[in-house]
Amino acid sequence: MLKFKNIKHNAELLMKVDALKKQVDALKPLPKDVEGKIMQKFRLDWNYHSNAIEGNSLTFGETLVFLREGLTAKGKPLKDHLDMKGHNEAIEYLFGLIKNKEYELSERDIRELHKMLLVEPYESSAQTPDGQKTTKLIQLGEYKTQPNHVKTPTGDIHYYATPEETPARMTDLINWYRKEDSNLHPVVLAALLHYEFVNIHPFDDGNGRMSRLLMNLILIKNGFPPVVIKQANRNEYYAALAQADAKNYNPFIELIVNNLIHSLDIYTIGAKGEDITEPDDIDKEIEILKLQLSKEEFEAKIKSREQMHRLLSDFFFPLVISLQQKLRQLDELFLDRIDAIYFSTKGSNGNKTLSTEKIKDSHINFLNGNNSIENITEIQYGYNLKGFKKDVSNNFEVHNYITVAFSDFNFTVRYRGFDSKDQIIGPYNYSLDYSKLKSANIVSDFTKHFIQEIKRRSEN
Repeated sequence: MLKFKNIKHNAELLMKVDALKKQVDALKPLPKDVEGKIMQKFRLDWNYHSNAIEGNSLTFGETLVFLREGLTAKGKPLKDHLDMKGHNEAIEYLFGLIKNKEYELSERDIRELHKMLLVEPYESSAQTPDGQKTTKLIQLGEYKTQPNHVKTPTGDIHYYATPEETPARMTDLINWYRKEDSNLHPVVLAALLHYEFVNIHPFDDGNGRMSRLLMNLILIKNGFPPVVIKQANRNEYYAALAQADAKNYNPFIELIVNNLIHSLDIYTIGAKGEDITEPDDIDKEIEILKLQLSKEEFEAKIKSREQMHRLLSDFFFPLVISLQQKLRQLDELFLDRIDAIYFSTKGSNGNKTLSTEKIKDSHINFLNGNNSIENITEIQYGYNLKGFKKDVSNNFEVHNYITVAFSDFNFTVRYRGFDSKDQIIGPYNYSLDYSKLKSANIVSDFTKHFIQEIKRRSEN
């Protein structure tokens, strides 16, 4: 069973935390706009600094523009943008969990949070047990299957839990948390869980960001604002973790407590309607101003509900309607016709179907309904003509599909053209002027495939 020994609480600091929280609680409930402004600052700082500590290259200004406007910074790695996107969505997921006042942390939720954080599997550099360089596939929401010990700047090896130990140690951590939830001060509980999670290092990647997410989950659940460990304090933060490795937990607890006091101060100032700008925020504002005046520093918009709505309503559905109008003229040559729209969404199994009957009405309902269109990964329109009437001995069918595949930053159009070869258009980013896709040419090419196939098959 997990135990922490020789923990000496700094009673004076914890009394200060409780006094500040009492002040904050007395000011609640805040007007929505005031609460929103305070939490917007915490959330943006949290996104930026937690990723920057791990080496993310996006500046604060680039982070702000990316999260607010979906614009990616030129020359910056795609993975850095995905990490920022995933972290922001993980925070959203975290807030969703603790809406339930009876919520209890579970391993299942930790795995789900990890999936959200890392967005998609990827290859990462690694080392074999004998020190050889290699790569490994980083999986989402799955505990490590290989050791993830690291070499320190001094050349020593820092050992985390082995893959074999990890499941049991994670179960112990959750059991310890549930037992101590009502015994320890929330900030002490949060700090110790943060440390032990890092000490286990249960996943192949993302453990630092996950530990800070879980720490803040506990704090927010108990009515505190989040703690933001700033990138400038990275060395102090790692030094305190190293002291905890030597069973001296107090410096790390005090570091978290002091940062919580700072967050409570900011919350109190903001709740009173005063300026919550910090000294380093001025530098951020100057950077943001420069970026806003030079938007050429940014590239594609990231996929969002707004972008998907525009793409589907301005390009895909008008294209389907045009294709229908052309291909319906061929229906009389066949006994049967099947046409439908199929789409798949992130995290779902199999395709869903959208009827093409009265498509002009049904697509509007689809776009304006409760569908999570931003989660669509692929949408396809298929047209299938079966049972050629002119020659019962040659009862063939012809079909074609046009598919639009969506990634986080771009989309690709694919269909079979008149020469029976796959035509691939794109990838295009979501800020594209869709008139450049030349839908009329696609309709013509797509229809010619049917004409050519009917001629070829009827002559056999």
